[in-house]
Amino acid sequence: ARAVEELRCAKEKLGLVGIFWRPNKLCGRTLSSPDYNPVYEAAADLGVAVCVHEGARTVLEQCGSDRYSEFGRHIACHPLEQMLASLNLCADGVLEKFPKLHVAYLESGCGWVPFWLERMDEHWEHEGQGQAKTTHEKPSYYFKRQCWASCEAGEELAPVFIEHVGADYLTIATDYPHSDCIGKFPDRTVGDLTKNNRISTEARRKILWDNPVRLYGLEV
Repeated sequence: ARAVEELRCAKEKLGLVGIFWRPNKLCGRTLSSPDYNPVYEAAADLGVAVCVHEGARTVLEQCGSDRYSEFGRHIACHPLEQMLASLNLCADGVLEKFPKLHVAYLESGCGWVPFWLERMDEHWEHEGQGQAKTTHEKPSYYFKRQCWASCEAGEELAPVFIEHVGADYLTIATDYPHSDCIGKFPDRTVGDLTKNNRISTEARRKILWDNPVRLYGLEV
C-alpha cells in the first residue's frame, strides 16, 4: 500500500513516467508474485512504465553469483535476470492480467530477446499442457503488445532484433555516466546508432524517438 501511495504521489506531483524495478527474487518473490499486483495495477492505471534493470554488487540473489564474483557475475546476471523477468511477466500471466501495463527491459542489450521469445513460444505451443500453460496467448504476443528492450549503440545484434522482433519494440541505452560510456557520449553512443547502415532511417527514428515516447506516454 505504501509503494502504491508513493507511486501515485510521484506521478501526480512530479510527473513520474517510469519506476525502477529489479528482476531478482526478493524474499522469495519473483516478479509474477501476486504481492506485486497492486503496484502493477497502479502503474498501468497511471501510465507509468515498469523499467526492469539489473545491477551488480547487491545482496539480492543473482544468476551467476553462485559461480562467479565481479567479472563473471556481471556478464551473466544482466541478460539472464532479464530473461527470467520476461518469463515472469510474459508467460506467467502478469501482462495478460494488466493489459495497459508498459514494461521496459533496460541496459542488458537486446540480443537475448529474439532467442528467448522463440524459446518461450516453443514451450508454450508444445509443452504448456494443463496447468503449465498460464496464458491464453503465446509469450511473444504479450511482449509485442506491452514491452520494449534497450540496445547498446554499437550492438551487433540490434539489426537481428529488428528483423525477428521488430523495430517498434527497441529503445537505446547510453549507460551514461558509467565507465563504458565516459568519453564516448554522445558521439560514440547515439552517434554510432545514427551511422549504423544496417539499421534503416525509419528504424533509427523509432529507437531514438517514437518508441520512448510510446513507452513512457510522453506528450511531445
